[in-house]
Amino acid sequence: MHCEPSAFPQPFIGAAKLNAGLSAGTAAHCPERFHRQAIRLKSALRRTLGIFATVLIVGTTAICLTTPLASNAAMLLMDRSNFIPAQSSIFSFEPYVINEGSSNYWLYGQDRTYYYHFTYQADAPYLYITRKNACAGFDRADVRTWCGAGRGSPR
Repeated sequence: MHCEPSAFPQPFIGAAKLNAGLSAGTAAHCPERFHRQAIRLKSALRRTLGIFATVLIVGTTAICLTTPLASNAAMLLMDRSNFIPAQSSIFSFEPYVINEGSSNYWLYGQDRTYYYHFTYQADAPYLYITRKNACAGFDRADVRTWCGAGRGSPR
């Protein structure tokens, strides 16, 4: 028996049900058609999941390559004395002077708004100053030239 609509010995089935192939009569009389539709649904689901996974991987790679996220995460995991200042974020903070000793913590860092200096003090572990400051002779890598720097508090 072919799975043609005229081959069904039953009364008229609505066009939507017949075309969808999901009615009980169609599944019982035409198992190969039902099976093909199930395969098409599975392949459409696989294709959609594949596209989603690709977008997720490409997006994650783009974030890791265009922000300091990966290096900051590695810095935080490798050395417990490292931290990200409260005014900044793991996506934007960039250390630009690193301690050369046995610990690789940052001494100076920056983001889009501020420069930061690690102070070694428990009550104010870092200082910060706006990148657009009016300090005479300002040197971002010499805290002695920073005028009016704010004191960062521990998180």
